[in-house]
Amino acid sequence: MARKKTVYVIGAGASKEVNLPTGAELKAKIAQYLNIQFDDDYAPSSGDIRITKALQIHVSQQEGHNNINPYLHAGWRIRDAMPLAISIDNFIDTHNDDKKIELCGKLAIVRLILEAESGSLLYVDNNTNNTINFDALENTWYSNFMKLLTEDCRINELPDRLKSISLIIFNYDRCVEHFLFNSFKIYYGISDNDSAELV
Repeated sequence: MARKKTVYVIGAGASKEVNLPTGAELKAKIAQYLNIQFDDDYAPSSGDIRITKALQIHVSQQEGHNNINPYLHAGWRIRDAMPLAISIDNFIDTHNDDKKIELCGKLAIVRLILEAESGSLLYVDNNTNNTINFDALENTWYSNFMKLLTEDCRINELPDRLKSISLIIFNYDRCVEHFLFNSFKIYYGISDNDSAELV
C-alpha cells in the first residue's frame, strides 16, 4: 500500500454486495413503509407497524394527543415524491422547514437500515457468535480493502498507516466502520477497545 496520504471515496452503493439497499431500493422501500393505511376497524392494512407506533408515541408524548393523521399525510407526501427524488435525504433537505416530513423520513431511514443490517453479510448475532462470517465476504471489496490496509503491516505500524488515509463515505449504514472494527480484532488478535480506537 502506498505510504502517501490517500482519500478513499466510498460510494452510496458500496454496501450493496453485503445485501444493503441501493439508494433507489431504499427510496422504494421508504415509499412502501410510509404508505400507512388503516382498514375500517382502524387496524393497519399497509405501511410499517413500527413506524406507526413510533408516530403514535411521538404525538402522545410530544404533542399531548393521539391524532397521527398530519404525520400520515407527511408520510404519503414522501411516498408520492420518492420516484421524483434524487434521494430521501435530498427530499428531507428540500423540506427542512417541515418537521413532520423530517420525522417521517428519518424514522423510515432508521427502520430500513436496521432491518437491512440484520439481513446483511456483516451481521453479528451476539447470541450465537461474536464475529462476522468472513468467509462470506472473501470476494467483496471489503475483504480486498482489508488486505490492502494490512499488507506488510504489523500491529505497531497500523496506527500510522491509518493516519495516512481518509474515508469519505456516502452510505447511510455503518458497514465500513463495523467491518473494520471486527476485521482488526480478528486479524491482529486485539481487544474491542483497541480495535475501536483504531477505527
